Amino acid sequence: MVAPAVEVYVRPTPVGDVPAAELAEGAADAGPTNTSPSWRMIALRVGATLVVITLVTLAIRRMDLAALRGALDSAGLASLVVASLFSLTMLVAKAAYWKTIVSPVARVPVRTMLWYEVSALGASLVLPMRGGEAVRIYALRKQHGVPLSVIGAALGFEKVSDVTSLVLLVLPLPWLFPKETWLGRLQVIAAVVLVAIVAAFFLAQRARRSFAWVARLRIFDTPRTTLTAYACVLTSWLADATLILVVMHSLGLPVHVSSALLVLLAANVAIAIPTAPGNVGALELGVAFALTRLGVPSERAAAFAILYHGVQLATLLTVWLVGTGIEALFGGRSRSLART
Repeated sequence: MVAPAVEVYVRPTPVGDVPAAELAEGAADAGPTNTSPSWRMIALRVGATLVVITLVTLAIRRMDLAALRGALDSAGLASLVVASLFSLTMLVAKAAYWKTIVSPVARVPVRTMLWYEVSALGASLVLPMRGGEAVRIYALRKQHGVPLSVIGAALGFEKVSDVTSLVLLVLPLPWLFPKETWLGRLQVIAAVVLVAIVAAFFLAQRARRSFAWVARLRIFDTPRTTLTAYACVLTSWLADATLILVVMHSLGLPVHVSSALLVLLAANVAIAIPTAPGNVGALELGVAFALTRLGVPSERAAAFAILYHGVQLATLLTVWLVGTGIEALFGGRSRSLART
C-alpha cells in the first residue's frame, strides 16, 4: 500500500514550469501520441479557420445585435453557476479517467490529474492540433514514470471512449426527430462504428495474449479497470449534456433531452477539424445551427452558444487560477515535506 504522503505531496507541473526542450522531447518521443502537425494538417486547419471566420462574419452581419444583447442579459446567474459545476464535473471525470487508466503502473491522485487535465486543455487553446497533450505526456513520464506505451494507449482508449459514448447518446435521435431524415443515415453509420469499435476492443484483449507489444500497454489488464475508465468518460459526456440543459434553462429555452443531445452532436461535429484556438467560432456555429433547426430565433441561439462555450472556458480558467494559487502558497512547503 502506498503511503498517504506520496499522494499528498506530489507536485503538479504547471505549464509554465515545463522546460521547452523537455516538453518538445516528451511530445516527440511519444510515438503514436505525437502532437506535431504535418503541413497538410496545418493547411487544413488554416482553411477551416478561414471558413469559420467567413461564416461568423456573415452571421453577425445578419443578426440583430440588440436582440443578442437582450438574450445574454436575460440569462439567469444562478443557472450559469450551476452550469459551471457541471463543467467542473466534466474536468474531474476526465481526470478520474486518467487516474484509473494509469493505475496499473503509477499511483497519481485525482487532484494531480485534474491539474494535468487543466494544463493540457489550457495549452491546447494556443498550441496547434491539441498540442497541449505534450504537457500531460511530459508530466506523467517525468514525474510519475509512466511509460510512453501506456500514455499512448490511454490517449487512444480515451478517443475510442469519446466516440462510443457520443454514439450511444445520439443513437435515439432519429426516433426523437423523425422529420430529420439525415439523422436516420447518421444512425446507421454510428451503429456500424460502434460495432466495429467493440469488435476491435475484444480482438485487442485476445491479441494481448499473443503479441508482446499489446500486453505492454497494460490497458486491458483487468476488465474492472477498463470499465471504470470508460464509465469516467461516459460521465463526462452526461455532464456535458446536462450542462446544455442548464444553459437552455438559463435563457428560457424549452428544456428537452432530445434538443440537448442534438446540440451535443452538432457541437462535436463542428469541432471535428480544429480551427481557431479553443474552437472559438466553430463550436458556436455548430450549436447555433442545431438550435435554429429546432425553431429557436438566431439571436437566442447565438446567445446560448456564447454562454455554453463561455461557461466551459471560464471554468477552465478558474480551476487553473485556483490551482496556481494553491501551488504558490503551499508548493514550497509540500516539496520540503516530500524530501523529508
